[in-house]
Amino acid sequence: MLSVLIIGLSVRLLFLNHYPFFTDEAIYTYWARSIYDGSLSPFIPLFDGKTILFVWATSALIALQVPIMLAGRIVSALSFLGTGYFVYHIAKRLIPGRERLTLILYALNPFALFFERMAIMDPLMTTGMMASVYYFIELLHAHKQRARYAAGTGILLALAFLTKPTAQILFFFIAALIPLLLVKKKITLIESLVLVLPTIAAFVLMATSSGYDAYRHKN
Repeated sequence: MLSVLIIGLSVRLLFLNHYPFFTDEAIYTYWARSIYDGSLSPFIPLFDGKTILFVWATSALIALQVPIMLAGRIVSALSFLGTGYFVYHIAKRLIPGRERLTLILYALNPFALFFERMAIMDPLMTTGMMASVYYFIELLHAHKQRARYAAGTGILLALAFLTKPTAQILFFFIAALIPLLLVKKKITLIESLVLVLPTIAAFVLMATSSGYDAYRHKN
């Protein structure tokens, strides 16, 4: 696993500054730089109906003196390590014996290679989503530490949502499964609450931001 992760990361970091910046990359990088220099509130993405964690991560790298035009792209490239780790372990659980091949296919996937070299929110969001899927699968198989897996699923899913609102798709999917899982006694009522409450709290944060209505109508 480690060798594939190193190769995949190396490919993503290669020549990061050798192609033009896209519009969204420029917006998020501007927010991150302005948060770092104090000219914008740390919560400025919320005023555009976006969530904040990718911009914060980019701002943190800028604070570490990473070149401004590369900071967000490096965050996305590094996100591959987290996503790849959880892809490997999800495959190990669901298709044992094929986990290495699964990771290789993901590491060299042209779609992933393209987007995980851009300063956009999607790669970091995908890390959170894959992590929450892994914890959810482990919850359904666990006999011990079930509270840990339930809390991990809920918190990681909320973090994915706070990286990009698109993660709500996975939240609604899991929420729709909960009644069936309760009937089948796969989870308890307390575990189901732990699964959904962190993301509901994130929804409340979004709903109270001034950009939420504009974002809802725009989409």
